[in-house]
This record gives sequence, C-alpha cells and structure tokens, in this order.
Amino acid sequence: MRTFGFIAEFKNKIHISLINGKDHLNAFSEWVKYFISQPNISRMQGRDIYQVSLDKDFEPSPLRDVTGIWCWWISAWGKSLLLNFMEILNWSDNKHPFVYTFIVIFNGGTYISQHKDVDFISSYHLWLKDFTDSPYVNKNQSELLSAYSSDINEDNLTEECNIKSIDIDMQGEKFRLYIAKTKV
Repeated sequence: MRTFGFIAEFKNKIHISLINGKDHLNAFSEWVKYFISQPNISRMQGRDIYQVSLDKDFEPSPLRDVTGIWCWWISAWGKSLLLNFMEILNWSDNKHPFVYTFIVIFNGGTYISQHKDVDFISSYHLWLKDFTDSPYVNKNQSELLSAYSSDINEDNLTEECNIKSIDIDMQGEKFRLYIAKTKV
C-alpha cells in the first residue's frame, strides 16, 4: 500500500488526513468515505460529495508543472470543496527519490510548487525566493515572510499526518504553508 496526504479546504477550514491506497484513485475513494463521515459534514453534503466522486468525468486531475499531485474541486450548497493530495514519504525516509512539495494557502488561492534538493533548508530557500519574487505577494509581505523564515528548520514546524506546516500572520491575512516530502 502507498501513503497519500490529503489537504482539503471546506467551510473555511483545512482538513488534513493520511490515507493508504493501492494507487491515487483507490486512496481518493477511501478519502471520500472518510471525509463524508466527519461530524461537520451534513448527510446531504456527504451524499452529494460521494455521488460526484463516483462520476468518471469528475476524477481528480493531475496538476501541471508538479509531480504526483492531484486536485479535485466541487462547488455545491453555496460552498466549495478543494482537495489537493499527493503520495507522501515519512520525513525520515531518504531511500526513495523525493521532492519537497510546498502548498501555500494565501489571499484566497492555493499555490503549489516543488523543489528537489538534497536538504530541506536549501529547498525551502529556493521556494521562498520563487514565491517572494512572484506576483502573489507584495513587497511588504515578501519582507515579512523573509524575516520570519530566517529561523525556519524542520524541527520547529508543526506536523500533522506527516505534513508539516507554518502559519504566519501577513498583515492581517493568514498565510499557511504546508510542506510534504513527496515521492517522485
């Protein structure tokens, strides 16, 4: 069995889970069953999510420009459900070829990139440079993020379901970065 990390945005909350599956579609199917059983999902929402998940026209799509990451999105009941998921490795696993996957939830969008490097800090700084040079952040936000990031290392990040995260207040806008070691 392979291990997949799921990051879902629903009802202004982030739901992180770890699911095992034979492949990404099997893991996705298991995730749907798990997700719709959660207490904050109504019976009607659960039924609708399940029905859409069975429709072959709405299978998760691989994302371009990154390796091994799928996305699934539906909108109903005045809410949207955005799911990104990937095959992940344990942080101590250095046997398999891997990349660090960075998922940023900021300014109403989700931004995903990957950096392959020998160590976490080098990969993180490559991601930081790319992100702060992008149009997604203004100069002040870029400076705040760079200043906050000077003390970042693997050990001082929060970890849930083998996905590490950082929350930063960026001038009143919540900035959340998820980092996973993903299989190539």
